[in-house]
Amino acid sequence: MLLNRGTEQWFKHAIEWCRRDVEAFAALEGAVRFFKMLVEKHKQLDSTCRCALHHAAVVSYARPFIKVRAKHTYPLRELKKTPKFDLEVHNQILQIRNCLIAHVDEKYQTSRLVTLDAAGDLNVGSTLKLQVSIPVEIVAISVVVDEAKDPALCHRYQGHAEACMRKVAEIGHKHLDDLQKEWIKHPEHKTKGFFAEDSIPFEPDIKDETLLSLPVLDISKHRLGHIPEPELILGKDGYMYRRTSLFVRYKDWELIIGTS
Repeated sequence: MLLNRGTEQWFKHAIEWCRRDVEAFAALEGAVRFFKMLVEKHKQLDSTCRCALHHAAVVSYARPFIKVRAKHTYPLRELKKTPKFDLEVHNQILQIRNCLIAHVDEKYQTSRLVTLDAAGDLNVGSTLKLQVSIPVEIVAISVVVDEAKDPALCHRYQGHAEACMRKVAEIGHKHLDDLQKEWIKHPEHKTKGFFAEDSIPFEPDIKDETLLSLPVLDISKHRLGHIPEPELILGKDGYMYRRTSLFVRYKDWELIIGTS
């Protein structure tokens, strides 16, 4: 659906896209870290650590592309344009996540009933026959992915995930830049509540009656976009959280001050 730029619906749609970019970037960045550790420390890690890192990498990579609570999955159309995008790797990681880690596909499960079958004459000279089947054991079997033992395969996974992460960052910056520029053109939407805004005071440098130069800000000094830590029943202080953000800044251009 095409939306008219500058409308309320366009801004809501654009902001939602920016949020999806950040979510995808955070997931892919996590996958890259885990795959990289598997490659670089493969010989030093024990099987339990290799298993944990591989599971974490697969689940993290797949998150943007699996429709669970999200209304939409992250589109592959732009990601496929990057030279290092590997469709075979993408499909395999999703298959492993869906069939062998997060869930177990039926074809990788089975169950068996083991019985002892007895047959013979009930007693000497009798024409009655004894035939009975006695269940002695029930076995349920499932196959799941354990550890990743091939560092070359992990390296291929890592290269693909890195390519996707960089492309998502590029797409995210374009979306943010587009949103930022459109926001300036339509100040009437400033009070619509699209953003939880953070205001940073500064001394303006007014060159003439219509132009204002924006200062160079060190965003790291400001705590922007505060998000409270999750409320957990157990171990609230036993976790650390990772903060991920994409942003664009105004550079080398001047904001036109409205005179009307």
